[in-house]
Amino acid sequence: MTNFKTQMSNQVQMTKYQKFLISGFWILFVIWILSFGFSNASAQQAPEFILTWKAANYAPSGYQGRVFPTSDTKVDAALELIDGGKLANLSGAEIRWYVNNNLQKSGAGLKTFTFNADGTRGDQTLRVSINDYRGLTLEKTITIPLASPELVIDGGPNAFRALPYFFNFGDVRKANFTWSANGAEVAGDPNNPDVLFLDTRNLAPGTEIVLEASINNVFRALETAVESIRFYLPQ
Repeated sequence: MTNFKTQMSNQVQMTKYQKFLISGFWILFVIWILSFGFSNASAQQAPEFILTWKAANYAPSGYQGRVFPTSDTKVDAALELIDGGKLANLSGAEIRWYVNNNLQKSGAGLKTFTFNADGTRGDQTLRVSINDYRGLTLEKTITIPLASPELVIDGGPNAFRALPYFFNFGDVRKANFTWSANGAEVAGDPNNPDVLFLDTRNLAPGTEIVLEASINNVFRALETAVESIRFYLPQ
């Protein structure tokens, strides 16, 4: 009787052990299936858009910020598509470019596009679509902020420079500068009209001066900016 009970106990223990092994096998199998599915899904990620733009208007040398377009600025846009970690071949794909929801240009392999910012529409909405790439239709939309021309006065207390930003020219020699100090017009440097050497020899130390500079684009009469600063001559 004792041997019979011992055999039954061993059989029960073996059954529990077998169930444990079978359960463990199925858990490992499910984990393997899930990991394979995730790996396969990762390998089939959607292609990634790279959409860039550059405005062709002016900013002083040394300016490290983004040059934003103003009304009628030429903007160059370009796209690339990353697929499977590599640049995709888009030579046979139809690419369509939209600005402010209006189709501007389309063509096979058209990866670059140039347009002029519409100042009446505010910030510009740029959209590009790629049709029938590996059976997919891909699309990317970005917003390009629209700026206004600006002027900054730098320097002092006698030498100053007027720094224009975001004007539609490539050279400050295509702009007219005027200067005034305490309401009286003063002449800038004849060779560099954006530069002013202010003669303060006849003014008492501590004198308050309000210096103003204005600029307008020679070829675009509506492109203007004015800036003023207030300072006191050293004691």
